[in-house]
Order: sequence, then C-alpha cells, then structure tokens
Amino acid sequence: MGAPSVNPDSRDAFAGEDERSSYGSFGEWKLSLLCKGLGVPMRESKEAGRVFRLLSSSWSGRALGPAPAWQTDITDDGTPFEFSVAFDGRAPRVRILTEAQRAQISPGSSWAAGLALNERLAKLPGVNLERFDRVRDLFAPMDPMEHVGVRFALWHAADLDPIRGTSFKVYLNPQVRGPQSAKGLLMEALARLGANGAGAFLRERISSDDNGNGLAYFSLDLSTHRDSRIKVYVAHPGISAAEIEHPLEGTRDYVPGDGARWIRQLLGTDGPFRRRPLLTCFAFTASGGPPSATLHVPIRDYLNHDGDSLERACEFLAPGDAKKLRRAVELFACRPLSVMASLLTYISLRRLRSGLNVTTYIAPEAFSGRGSGKHAV
Repeated sequence: MGAPSVNPDSRDAFAGEDERSSYGSFGEWKLSLLCKGLGVPMRESKEAGRVFRLLSSSWSGRALGPAPAWQTDITDDGTPFEFSVAFDGRAPRVRILTEAQRAQISPGSSWAAGLALNERLAKLPGVNLERFDRVRDLFAPMDPMEHVGVRFALWHAADLDPIRGTSFKVYLNPQVRGPQSAKGLLMEALARLGANGAGAFLRERISSDDNGNGLAYFSLDLSTHRDSRIKVYVAHPGISAAEIEHPLEGTRDYVPGDGARWIRQLLGTDGPFRRRPLLTCFAFTASGGPPSATLHVPIRDYLNHDGDSLERACEFLAPGDAKKLRRAVELFACRPLSVMASLLTYISLRRLRSGLNVTTYIAPEAFSGRGSGKHAV
C-alpha cells in the first residue's frame, strides 16, 4: 500500500518556534491541524482548543524542550496527551486524552493534579463527580515508593460531539495497588456503583489464572445521564484472532466472527499477537442489558509503517470519511508516513446497529521517541 508523504503545509508550520515553544502551544497547533484536515467547522475547532487548554492547564506553560519533562504512559515518547478521531456515520468526532501533572512527578502528584482538574470540570454544565467520589479512595495511589511499577493514576478525556456537546470521563488504574489486588479492587468498585451484573459478566471473561495484569483501565463518564458508562479494559497477551471471539460473545450488537475478521483485515494475520496485547473494552450503563464491546488493535506494533496503518484504517470507512482521515493525518504528520509505525497507535472497532464505530488514535510525537508506551501491559 502506498504511503502518503508529509504535507508541505504541515512541514512549514513545524519550522515555526511558536508552535513548539511549550507543551500547550504545540498541542493546540497539532489539534488545529487535525481539525482542519477533518473539515471541522471553525466554531467547533475553537471549542476543541478551549477544551484542550482546560485539560492541559497543569502543564501547558512548560517549555517543550528536546526531551519529555516526565514519563507518561499515554504515548510512547512521553507526550502527555493523545488525540483520536471517531467515525460512526455522523460527522467525525475529535477526542482528547491527557494526564494532569505537577512538579515532583509521581503517581501521587499526578493524582493530586487530576483531582484539582476534577474540581475545575465540576463547574461545567453536565459534569458530575458523584460516581467518581464513590470509588475515589479505592484508586488513590499509596506511597509511590511502595508501587514503583504503577504507570499512571488518573487520566482525563473529552469527547467533542458537535450534536450532543462535549462530555468528559476519567481513566483509573485497577493495578494501582499492584496487579495481585486488581480483580478485588475492580469488583469492589463495581459493587459500590451498583453494577454487580458487570462484575458477573467480567468474571466469566477474566481467566482464573490471570494475576491482575490483564486489567488495564477502569473508566467513568463524569455525568449522571442514564446512558453514562462504566468501562473496563481487558488486555489479552498472546491471543489469536480466533480466540478474541470468546470475550466478545454476548455483547450488545456484536456479530459472531466480527473480531477475527477485523483483526485479519487490519493486520493480515491470525496471530498470535505477542507484542503489545489486543484490548477489549466493555461499556456498562445503568439502563441494563449486555455491555457494548470495543476491540482495540495496537497497529503500530504489527504493521510496517503509518502509511500502511492509515490505509488499513480507511478500508473500514465510507469513502468520504476515508478522505477526511487521510487529509487529517497528512496535515498532522511532520514526517513521511513511511518512516516508521508510531503516529497511528491504535484502531478500535465497535459494532453498532447502524454499522461500525471506527476510531483512529493519533500520537502527537512531540519527542518522536519509542518507549514502553500506552497499553504495554
């Protein structure tokens, strides 16, 4: 498959010192390129910038420098934010993921910075911290020296929906007290949230010999809407395309064989996938019924370069959406897409009654490095 070359407009902009003088200016510039490529209206693009400034407020003024000021698990090279674009038959939705931080970086200081951001978000219409407060103590990191392997404590994400408005959620770490405590901590959190059915569903999909390493993320929508989600992300090290069917069985709108087909189309192989693991995400709501399931495929670990990844993602999109994604990625990239596979990190797919929800995750590459990175569980 052909690899699109770097867009000249993107390359010229990258040469400007203003766009890369601080974490915040770099992030806003990259976000503006993404919105421009997707054809996002100016009003919505400005809203995206406003939301990014809010989520990045704890570190936006820090000079970018030649190397990250701290290590973060959000991206491979230490950039403390990531963008993604969701396609579901409507206008594409831009999403932002960040990690709040403050000086003397540790899980504890990140947690404190995240709590401060929570208080700012709580002042916005439609944001509610009630469910987070019910489980807050479970996920609060203990003395950082006791859990050196803890990679994160609290992340925040925004979904910029032009119809429903911007919504926020948090990501928490089930392994914050060590992997051996992850299952018990997760089940306690679900019980406190009145989601015992979710616990029963997950027990059937977490193998008895799993020591907790497979429980990657726990996410809560910061809302009291009846469709607000509790999301649990499960990693599947070494799984094959055929084996992914078991955890996906019985989920809402899922068509048997979807997972294996999606993986084969994206990666061109049945596996097993022994590098970065595939993830399944189960989303539970108060309305009951089976959860929806999303399959997250770490394409950067299994494809040759970002040009290949882009074309494989576009195969799942309608022609108009594929054109938007190509233009957005070409504007966003500051290098030829054929150089390596690290800009496009994940493709996620979820079956809808009306078709597919396809999301492409895009790393800003502020430092252009490769590290352990997000989801390396």
